[in-house]
Order: sequence, then structure tokens, then C-alpha cells
Amino acid sequence: MIKKVKIPIYFGEIVVIQKKKLSDIPKKWTIDFDFHGYAATCYTKNDKNGCLRIVIAFMKPTTPEIIAHESYHAVSYLFSHNGIKHDLNNDEPGAFILGWIVKQCHKNLKTRKI
Repeated sequence: MIKKVKIPIYFGEIVVIQKKKLSDIPKKWTIDFDFHGYAATCYTKNDKNGCLRIVIAFMKPTTPEIIAHESYHAVSYLFSHNGIKHDLNNDEPGAFILGWIVKQCHKNLKTRKI
């Protein structure tokens, strides 16, 4: 499963991928990295126009904890790309986009029952 979703407000897109093994990710979406031993990963891979693309890849099935963990990495990449610093006195922008990313992942992933 591969699902591309445009990021609101901040522009760019996230790509949510779920495969039996992370090594099964199509070459178009991979990076030069050994995913052996990983249950999930998050990285950036800009498109041909230089627009931000955040790839979040999960093995089947995944857990809510892993989705939250990788989504937090996605927020950090998004903020870094846009020159935004995490602000402990006003964390609403980060909380908003984190919730949105987690929701997109849960809408599209098979998860384990808890």
C-alpha cells in the first residue's frame, strides 16, 4: 500500500507506505539505507521540483506507538524544511500537524489490535 497525501498549510506531501518488509519498498521511494531490523522509518525525498516529500514506511501490521513515533519524526522534518523551531511556549502548530499526520497514517495502515 502506498498513499500520497498533500500536507495542509505547510505544503509538500507525505507518502505513507506499508509492506510486509521494508526492503519491499519500490525503488522510487527508497533511499540508500539498510532497513534490516527496522519496523518503520521516516525520511525525506524531495520530488523533481525540489518540493518536500516525507516518506513514512511501516511493516505490516504496525502499532499505534510506532505510528506516533514516526509521525513525530515527520513533524521535525517538516519544521526543519520550513525553518520553524519547536516552541515550548506555543506548541499548537506542532500538535496540530502531528495529529493530522497520525490521522492520515491510521486511515491508511493495517494496525495490530491493542
